[in-house]
Amino acid sequence: MVLLLAGLTWIEVLRLRLAERVRLIWPSCLILLGLYNIFFSDLVQWPLTFDRFTRLLSNPQVLQHKVLAVLVLGLGLVELPDGLVT
Repeated sequence: MVLLLAGLTWIEVLRLRLAERVRLIWPSCLILLGLYNIFFSDLVQWPLTFDRFTRLLSNPQVLQHKVLAVLVLGLGLVELPDGLVT
């Protein structure tokens, strides 16, 4: 995933004609990475119920994973082209 994002960054920096075609891949990778980390970062903690969720967030490691996953997901949503998010 990181190598794919690095390659897409180079395509954008070099301003290749291919950049217009792949402009959705960059935010899509971030969105998929964020969703994956939200659901699969702490598999030991599943199944997730509301009581368990609030108790799990008291664990600093779980809280850190969930916050970083939400940040990556938010960054992916912000990076989507203007016409896709209404």
